[in-house]
Amino acid sequence: MVRMQIQLPEKDYDRIRDLARRSGISLAEMIRRCVADRLAADAAVPTREERVEAALAVCGKYNDRLY
Repeated sequence: MVRMQIQLPEKDYDRIRDLARRSGISLAEMIRRCVADRLAADAAVPTREERVEAALAVCGKYNDRLY
């Protein structure tokens, strides 16, 4: 684990401290969980290149008969 210091606006500090207290975990653990959740959510979003690749993969696969 890497030790680091961060600065938060007082309002955000109060909110995350209260959330940690209600959850029964330390402030440090709550911050780790928030970071992990955000990184997991970001990983779930396909990149532009992945979206383009998926779109190109279906091009020409289907015959659209209008008549």
